[in-house]
Amino acid sequence: MKFSIETKKKKLEKAIKSALYIAQKEKLILNQDFAEENLRYIVMTEISKIKCFGQFPNIKASTNRICFEKCYKYFGSSEDEDRNFYPDIVSLKSTINEAELTQTHNLVVELKINSHVSGIKDDEQRKTLKKKDLKQRIGSLNSSLEQDILKTRIYLERKYDDYTFEIGVVIILGFQNKKEEGSLSELEKILVEQQNELRKISEKHSFKNLLFGWFNPKINEPELFWLNQKEKISIQRNKKSKFDTFYQWITKIFTIKQRSRN
Repeated sequence: MKFSIETKKKKLEKAIKSALYIAQKEKLILNQDFAEENLRYIVMTEISKIKCFGQFPNIKASTNRICFEKCYKYFGSSEDEDRNFYPDIVSLKSTINEAELTQTHNLVVELKINSHVSGIKDDEQRKTLKKKDLKQRIGSLNSSLEQDILKTRIYLERKYDDYTFEIGVVIILGFQNKKEEGSLSELEKILVEQQNELRKISEKHSFKNLLFGWFNPKINEPELFWLNQKEKISIQRNKKSKFDTFYQWITKIFTIKQRSRN
């Protein structure tokens, strides 16, 4: 069965939310024994259930294959800059031709249990880096959520060498930094920066299909954002009341009706 890109995105949101709930519960039980492999397996299992991107384990012939750590080669301006990335989860079209560098596949996922938010602390260095190519920026960053987002943008963009992907996902379960409130502000800052960069890119490009998901401890729930969404990204600090949720729902219905009249 073929699914539209919008259907895939909606199903994917459901899978990632479910995976984050399960992972958080297992992390509380296993504590320090909860490893990144646990998170990978949970996310892979939940993605498999929605039947858009392949089924895990791959025991039946299918148009899609889902697997761990597919090597992604990208080439720098010199041999010294050539690097391999290994995204945590990928969904590949079964018609893959290794000689075809522009082959577009389904889904790529980068994930971490606990992540540093920013790969660089100095604001002046950050301003300089923003003017550079994605590859150059990645090379200047430490392992972090920010680096994973930039890597995923490379996986989605056609101009970057090897094959490419239709949808990208970046997941973190929590923060490496224990200063929670400071990390929340830093997380919001990084997500808004990425959102602003993607807004400047033409709507026609599919590489804007980048989903960020995490388990927000302030609301004790998963929180998801498409980094190309129109509404400014804002991290929730307080759990919404039932009245707030109802009010938002009514407002949305009213807005849709007003637009249809116009």
